[in-house]
This record gives sequence, C-alpha cells and structure tokens, in this order.
Amino acid sequence: MPQAALPNLNMEYEISGKGTPLLMIMGVGGQLVQWPPDFIEALHEVGFMTIRPDNRDVGLSKAFEHLGTPNTPMAFVKQALRLPSNAPYTLEDMAEDKIQLLDHLGLESCHVVGISMGSMIAQVLAAKYPERIRSVTLMLTNTGKLRHALQTKPWALQILLKRGKITDASHYAEYFQQLFSTIGSPSLQRPPERLKTLGRVLYERGYHPGGFKRQVAAIVATGDREKFYSTIKQPTAIIQGKSDPLMSEAAGRAVEAAIPTAIGHYFDELGHDLPAELVPHFVDIIQNIAQTAQ
Repeated sequence: MPQAALPNLNMEYEISGKGTPLLMIMGVGGQLVQWPPDFIEALHEVGFMTIRPDNRDVGLSKAFEHLGTPNTPMAFVKQALRLPSNAPYTLEDMAEDKIQLLDHLGLESCHVVGISMGSMIAQVLAAKYPERIRSVTLMLTNTGKLRHALQTKPWALQILLKRGKITDASHYAEYFQQLFSTIGSPSLQRPPERLKTLGRVLYERGYHPGGFKRQVAAIVATGDREKFYSTIKQPTAIIQGKSDPLMSEAAGRAVEAAIPTAIGHYFDELGHDLPAELVPHFVDIIQNIAQTAQ
C-alpha cells in the first residue's frame, strides 16, 4: 500500500477500482482494512474508485505518541459536567489531514463516506471544504451533543474502552470478537472465528492503544458539531441502525433534522457494524446520493 508524505503526517492509504473518487473514512481506532471486501467490491461495480486511508494515529499512518496519552475517563466526566476538555488534536485536524491527502493525490473533489467517528470527520469536511466534497454519506453518526452521547448504552461503551488493556495478538483477537458480537447487528452476526482472524490482522498490522485514546479525546473535545450543519449544502445521506448501542436512532435523526439536505435511511436490524446482508442497500444509497450531486 502507498504512503503519502503530508505536511502534518505520513498517511497510509489504498486506492482501488476505477471511476468516481470516493473517500472512505473509518471509525475510532479503525484501520483501512476493516472496510469489508464485499462492500468495496460492490462500490467498484457501480463505478467508484475507493480511497481508504488509515486515519492519523492508527494502522500504518503516523502515530502521535509524542503528544501524550489522554485520560479518556476524565474526558467523559468533563463532557457529562459540560466542562471544556482538552485533546492533542481535534476532528477538525483530522479533516484537514484528508484535504491534504486529496491534494497529494491531485484530486480537486470527491464523494465521502464516513462511519462512526469517520462520519463526524465527514461532517466537518463537508462544512469547511464545500468546494472539495461533492456528496456525503454518514454511517452510524451523531451530532456530538451531550444528550446523544448519554444515549450510548453504558455496556457498549465499556467494552469499546477495554482495548487499552490488550497485551498480545491473541488477546486482541478475543477482544475484537467480543466487541463486535456485542455492538454488531444482533441478527446479522459475523462468525466468531472470522472476527478473531480480523482482530489478529489488525493487531499485527498496527495496534496503537494510545492513538485510540487520542481519537476518543478528539471526539469529546470537538463537542457539539451542529455549528457546522447549516453550511452543509451537499447532498447528504444518513445510514443509521435502530439496533446500534453506540449511535442511537435518535442521534441519526437529529443529524438529519440539522442538515438541510440530509435524507435518512434507518435499518431495524443494523447495529454498529457493516453486515454483508445490508451491503447492497448501503451501496444503492451511496450511489443515489452521489448521482444527486452530479
């Protein structure tokens, strides 16, 4: 996979397929190889060229260990008390990384798909760089408002934050399987051994627990993102799961209500993952919103 030497970091990325450029932004602590191959192939088949980077601080992109490791429990306490929270960087910094990647690739503009934290970065991109972003698909998203953060199921957040105690690849594989068996789509589960295999790949490829914590801190420190929404004019699709314990249906509907151009799509069986059974629906939504922007 190529690596881009950007002004702020070296960023690992992968480009595949031919056609319309589609930037795909992964969630907190997630690596580019977590995008399911069947999802990527289906996007290629409808005419997209996919661009999948490792966000800063994960995978093979630059780690920001020199910025220290935030106290994530304290960040959540400050959020609950409505106190300002500091972080080594913000989602706006992570959005700027993506603009620098587009510059490196010589792309004037593209469509964007972001999942979870990636959807938050996509919101900032669409608002701050309207000339660079043609359409936006926000998967498993929220507004950053405290009331939506409080709708997260405590048991789901607890297991998400357990990754800081991982000691080796086998340990991470067990954790990864437990995580997505807990937060994933209840009736559309991936086999446990497949999750464990992917977990081992991720650990050996580039596991950075400090990077995960810095990304969590960036989400909390960025806070309420509704200040960006009135300036988002691009066609926007929202894909939200009614069975997602991390990002509630209400959180997705709040984003839909706040962005004038947004169209929401809500799936009863969807949790916090990308089940193969729903991939055709996801691709149709992404294709349709992109065509609206033509």
